[in-house]
Formats: sequence, structure tokens, C-alpha cells
Amino acid sequence: MTIKHFPAIAAAFALSGCGAHVGAGNTGALPLAQAPLAQEQSQDTIIDATITPLVIHIGFEHGEHTDRTFGPVYFYSPLRTGTAEVIRVRTGSKLVFVNDDPNRVDHTASGFGPRAFPLTFDNNSGMHRSGSTINSTLTWSTGTLVPGAHSQVFTIGPRGHYFFGCAFHYTTKPTTTNGSMGDVIVSM
Repeated sequence: MTIKHFPAIAAAFALSGCGAHVGAGNTGALPLAQAPLAQEQSQDTIIDATITPLVIHIGFEHGEHTDRTFGPVYFYSPLRTGTAEVIRVRTGSKLVFVNDDPNRVDHTASGFGPRAFPLTFDNNSGMHRSGSTINSTLTWSTGTLVPGAHSQVFTIGPRGHYFFGCAFHYTTKPTTTNGSMGDVIVSM
């Protein structure tokens, strides 16, 4: 098992080109941790972003990835390029979602709880910014992130699995063929 810690890798996040697209969550520059390089990323890698928030990229370019534990996940990744990935982070880490989808569509990241992907989107806060802790509740959400926007900074709650998805693009439990926008955060 590999643990990555990022205080020295922090970079300023500049919202270039946002102009009139300043949406919920755009608060200017934030120091953000970048995920390990793709060749270092594995299902055994746990990211420790307790000092500097880890960036989770949202976009349709992060296609289906079948995780050996959780099955198919779609459209969220700690890497700027590549397929979707289950996000494995240390408890207490900071995390921020960034909508940098090249298709320029709105997205959310909204909690479904710890048990499994639901049959339908079931987070009543889905379209509205809610909470600052990612945990087993159904109340945390980035709210609508327009293209270029980033979310509030979240803190990862206790050890567990936290399923989440997009209020606009989650249709049902993700399969290898349905493109339902959902993923899992594993707090370790």
C-alpha cells in the first residue's frame, strides 16, 4: 500500500477563462494538491491530502473504469487525464471538485451514503451547495458547478466508502455500458 503526501506539491489554481461563468464555488486561487502521476496510481494508492486539498476533476473525458471492489465508475478522477478512478484518501484529507469538462456542461458531486449506488438519484441537496464534510449522509453536495467552477473544500470523514454522483447525469447504478455518472470515495 502506498501513501502519498502533498504539502510540497501544492500549486495555485487559476480560474482562467471563467469570465461570466463564475458559479457556485469559484472563490479565486486555492492551493491544491495534484494526484500522483498515472504510472504511480494504483488501487492500492492512498492519497494523504490533509494539508493541501486534492483536486478531483469532473468531466465526460474520464470514461468508465471497472474497479475490482466497487465495479464500474464514471467521470470523476484525481488525474487531469485518463479514465475515472475510485478516490482513495486518508481520513481527514481535504478535497475539492473542479468541473473542467471539455464539453462545457454543468455537473455536481453529491453524496449517496455508504451502502451502494442507489437505483435513482436520491440526494435532495444535489443541485445546491451543501455541507463541508464527505461522510455517510445524503446531504453533502458541490451544488451545480458550471464549466470552470470549483466546489467548496470538503474534509473526508471517518473510514468508510462514500458513494456519490451527478444530479444531472446519474441515471441508475453504473454498469460497464450505461454511462451513469457515479463514483466512490474510500476513506482510510
